[in-house]
Amino acid sequence: MHIVHYNREFGDFNLENGDAVLVIGILFEIGKYSNALWKILDNVHKVQEPESAGVEIEPFPISDFFDENSFDYYVSYTRSLRKPPCSEGVTWIILIPSLDVSASQMKIFRSIKLNCDDDDHNNCPPQTINDRKPGKKGCLIYS
Repeated sequence: MHIVHYNREFGDFNLENGDAVLVIGILFEIGKYSNALWKILDNVHKVQEPESAGVEIEPFPISDFFDENSFDYYVSYTRSLRKPPCSEGVTWIILIPSLDVSASQMKIFRSIKLNCDDDDHNNCPPQTINDRKPGKKGCLIYS
């Protein structure tokens, strides 16, 4: 799950400006059934085709998924967005440990049609390194 934040000091929301973007990433693994995910999954059937009309989901507090005690650590780094326009300078925070999603819930997520032409995955294509420095082996984990 990506929770995208945008700094309004940079003007209107614009993913072209990676320096204004902070993404909090939450990993899920197959485990227990998640009641909170149904707030999203109940609407998946409304998305028929890629680029179809937007689907409104009734707002819900993010605390339905987790609270301040749900995660023990985080990893932080600066890279690019994972989908076009793949803007650089984005700050990523990955929360640890992962949360649970049931196998049946994951099956519903996997049924969503993607707009990837003949491609069968939903990650961004390899990017040129430009001015970024290669990452170090391993990573820093903060608590």
